[in-house]
Amino acid sequence: HPHSFWMPYVDLAWLAASGESSRVSVAQAMALLETAATLFPDQREVVLTLATLERERGDSARAVSLLAAYLKSEPSDLDANLLLIKISGASQNPERLSSKLWELFYQATGADRERVARFLASYLLGIDDYRAAGLLFHQLAGHSDSQWIPFYRGIADAILGDYPSSIDQFKRAFAADPQWETLYNMAVVQLKEGDPKSAATDLSKADSLLA
Repeated sequence: HPHSFWMPYVDLAWLAASGESSRVSVAQAMALLETAATLFPDQREVVLTLATLERERGDSARAVSLLAAYLKSEPSDLDANLLLIKISGASQNPERLSSKLWELFYQATGADRERVARFLASYLLGIDDYRAAGLLFHQLAGHSDSQWIPFYRGIADAILGDYPSSIDQFKRAFAADPQWETLYNMAVVQLKEGDPKSAATDLSKADSLLA
């Protein structure tokens, strides 16, 4: 019966949720977390764990409520902000959500900024805001050597019709991380460029990577 420290509550909850504990049911784990949330309302691990499990159980409204309350006292907590956006994103105004992500991007530094950048890039491409995605990539140029950036830039450039730049970005992405998806996307762009020979070659390479 741990009443004075939050960690046992969280550990038991994850064990139950993962099925690794036969002694604690998910319902019991959730009850423990609710107790922990009452005892330690500002403990980020308790709030994030409870919100994550509530979302997995289908109670997104409860998860959003927990995160929103926590962020009132800890507005700069990046994990809580990103989790809230993941859970409530579909119900939010795209402009408002983009604005919040840009705000987090400019506030973050180091590895956290990289995390927000990837999240923001994925979101912008998902809502077809390719020009804003291009602005993000432009701001990252020279400040990040992450392997995901050329792949995302290749997609954005292709949709904007800049096929030479798109192919160049996909080549950079493949050189850094040889994945079949990169070759497949590059082949599609090569077909649009009127280069079926190169497209066939890259599709064959992509197929060999899948084998």
